[in-house]
Amino acid sequence: MITIPVGEDKSWSDNLITALKSIKEENLFVWLDDFLVDRDIQSSAMTACIEQLDQAGGKYLAVDQHGDLGEAMENTSLRRIEKGNLRAGLNLSLWKKTFLNEILVPGCSIWAAESRLRKLNTEGEPGLFYMKDESPKVVSYVESVKGQFWKPQAIKFLREQGIKVNLKRRPFPPQGNDFISKFFRSCYKRRLKAQSAKEARAALEGKGLAVLPL
Repeated sequence: MITIPVGEDKSWSDNLITALKSIKEENLFVWLDDFLVDRDIQSSAMTACIEQLDQAGGKYLAVDQHGDLGEAMENTSLRRIEKGNLRAGLNLSLWKKTFLNEILVPGCSIWAAESRLRKLNTEGEPGLFYMKDESPKVVSYVESVKGQFWKPQAIKFLREQGIKVNLKRRPFPPQGNDFISKFFRSCYKRRLKAQSAKEARAALEGKGLAVLPL
């Protein structure tokens, strides 16, 4: 694995724009760090996805999305993402670098970038694909965080791997829809917001710039 230095941390989009300038390859696999791999990835399967995306004339493939809507590409595992079939996202995806650069806007967060992609999806942008329902899974993962909190399956998975979870920095409150559960989640969110504001102030003063774990 090679870490690409991007200099000053400006925004998610700025960092990625800078990193892409150091990458010569046109085919990019975007994998967000809060999706935890739970089984081996077969490189041959990923290579097949790249070849099939080229065959279909595509520029984006939602590798972790399967379904039976949209035009099926003959002799491939792909279906076209058509207008109204909202499958495009940033979870686990295969991109042509040129198209990824079109999505990125300086100063934008990851959520803003994903909104731009989904807007194009809604408008029927050509060249977007996802996996046929019957296609085998190329990647398998456990989603670790949602709404600022650890998800139950992530806690279970990490403990099975012998990894101690930092519940102080990112808590695991009750998950129900009852009043008590919602109340505790609301309290935790306020605490996390205050903590983030404190860290932001420290960063502006040149303090506390270490990368902290999830």
